[in-house]
Amino acid sequence: MYKLIVALLVCLTSVGSIAAKSVIVPSSFFCKIPVATGPEMMQINAEKKIDTIAGKIVSIYGFLRPKKEQAAALREALLLLVNPTREEPGNLVYNIHEEKDGSFFLYEVWRSQEDLDLHFQKPYLQAFMGKINDWLAGNIEAHSGKLIAPWPQIK
Repeated sequence: MYKLIVALLVCLTSVGSIAAKSVIVPSSFFCKIPVATGPEMMQINAEKKIDTIAGKIVSIYGFLRPKKEQAAALREALLLLVNPTREEPGNLVYNIHEEKDGSFFLYEVWRSQEDLDLHFQKPYLQAFMGKINDWLAGNIEAHSGKLIAPWPQIK
């Protein structure tokens, strides 16, 4: 049976800021991230009401490079975003990775642009965004796009 990595990467906003979705994991542990089996993935698809048509699902990802003296504060702030973001109905994936150089790689997947837009309006994310520049050594490297392959369906 095929397995899919469900809990893996992180989040960034198209506004050039971020939010996050998982525990911080060094990228060297990527292969050890828990996976969902076919029945588990089908349950996730049903619970989140995922539209599997390519082009509707939106991903955002990028890097945050903290000031050395602010790395711990940024890590803590990112981790506080995990639970409320993952509880949002439109969130499919929300993960944070800590790189060897101390930067954070963020990856989010949202059911639709509308769901992502609602996320950007959440008070907890607005509060985070109001402080982000205090923690960063430079600009956020952010990217986004629409999923062009169908969302995985496990048989």
